[in-house]
Amino acid sequence: MSSSEKKAVFIGRSFVRVVNVSDKEQSSRAEKTVSYTKETFTDVLREILSEEGVFRYILSEELVYVTTLFFPLDIKLTRELVRIAAEESVPEDLQKTEWDFRAMQYVKHQEKEGKNVVQVAVIAHDFSKKLEGVFRAGVRVESILPESYVLAFLEGHDEDLKVIVRKDQEKMLFLAIKQEVVLHTVVRETTSDPEVDFEKFISFVERASSEKVQRGIISGWKNQGMQSKIEERGLIYSEKEYDLFSGIFLESISGRDQQVLNLSVSGGQKKFFWWQRFFSRNAR
Repeated sequence: MSSSEKKAVFIGRSFVRVVNVSDKEQSSRAEKTVSYTKETFTDVLREILSEEGVFRYILSEELVYVTTLFFPLDIKLTRELVRIAAEESVPEDLQKTEWDFRAMQYVKHQEKEGKNVVQVAVIAHDFSKKLEGVFRAGVRVESILPESYVLAFLEGHDEDLKVIVRKDQEKMLFLAIKQEVVLHTVVRETTSDPEVDFEKFISFVERASSEKVQRGIISGWKNQGMQSKIEERGLIYSEKEYDLFSGIFLESISGRDQQVLNLSVSGGQKKFFWWQRFFSRNAR
C-alpha cells in the first residue's frame, strides 16, 4: 500500500466493502465488495483485509446503536455517568460490549440554551463477538465509527434541523441531525414504503425535538414521490452523495478522550480493545 493511499472498510449486515482513499485527491474508489453469511464472516474479512496497513472502519447502522444524551453544562461527565444514562435507551449491557462517547456543546437556536450533548455509540453485542475473532487474527484498526456519525460530520456544524434518507443495497436509513449531532435514526428495509416511513419519522423528530425540520436530503437514490413529499411539507429539498470512505479519514481521532468518538478507544485513557488485549497477553 502506498503512503498516499489508505483503506476504509464499510461493514454491512451481509457485505463488506473495502475502498482505497487518496490523501492527495481527497477521494475514494471502490476496490472490493464481498458478501458474507454468519458462517463465512470471519473468513471473508480475514481474506480481504490481509493486506498490510492501517484501516478505518464504518459500521452500518444495523450493527451499532447511536443515542444522544443531554446534560447540564455544570455536570462533570464521567464514563460511568454516561454508561448508566445510555443503558436507559440502548438495549445492551454496556459492560459486556464495546462502546464510546463524545461530549459536544449543543445550542438550541431559538432558546440559545447551552447543553452538554453526549453522542454515544454502542456495537451490538452479538456483532462485537463476531468481530473479536477477526481482529485477533491481526487486522489493524485505526478507528471504528457508526455510519450515522460519519454522515453527521460530513453535513457540518450548521443550525438547521435536517432529515437525511440514505439508501444502500441493504436498507434505508432515516437520520435526523443538527450541528453535527445525530439526534434520531431509524432503519427500514428497502422494500418498505419510503414516503410513509418519512412522514412517520419527521413527525416523531419534530415532537421529540420541539422544533421544525428545515431540510430534507435524499442520498443514494432518486424518488419523485419523496421529493414531492418533502416539498409539500415546506422543506428545502436536496440530493447529495456522501463519500463516507474519505469522510472517515477527515474525522479526527486524536485529542482529549471525551471530545473524540472512536469505538476502538474508550474511557479516561487509551484502552486495549479486544484484539489489543489479546496481543498484549501474547506479546513476545
